[in-house]
Amino acid sequence: EAPPPPDEPPPAAEEPPPPPVSAEPAPADLAHFERLWSQVLDVMEREAPSTRGFLDGSRPTRVDESSLEVTVTSPMRASMLGTRDNRERVRVAVTSVAGRTMDVAFVAGAPDAGQDEDPGSEAPPLDDEALLEEFKAMFRAVEEGG
Repeated sequence: EAPPPPDEPPPAAEEPPPPPVSAEPAPADLAHFERLWSQVLDVMEREAPSTRGFLDGSRPTRVDESSLEVTVTSPMRASMLGTRDNRERVRVAVTSVAGRTMDVAFVAGAPDAGQDEDPGSEAPPLDDEALLEEFKAMFRAVEEGG
């Protein structure tokens, strides 16, 4: 009798399958996306925790058939989330939860209904101390030493 075949090496590490996409795409209305947002944040926490930190205090503020606008708490967070990689990570999470592919844009501050101007332009620039505090809050960091 032939000996049993040698054990095959384990398959290469595979990425976990993406969360199932809804059978029906989410309606493109703001109230629905406000309800879905916590699920998007949960996906971000699992898939891209470093990007998720920028989304603390965020909320969807405008939606249409092909795009979602998300308001975040500072111009710096909007800028960081606006980078290609971070924007793509959020877009993928939104797609997996909402069942529809949408462009995602980030703005800073409280939205004013019906205004298209950049809300971040109203925020004063952060001084060094304020910037340090923002980073510490964003990354849940603690400053050591003195």
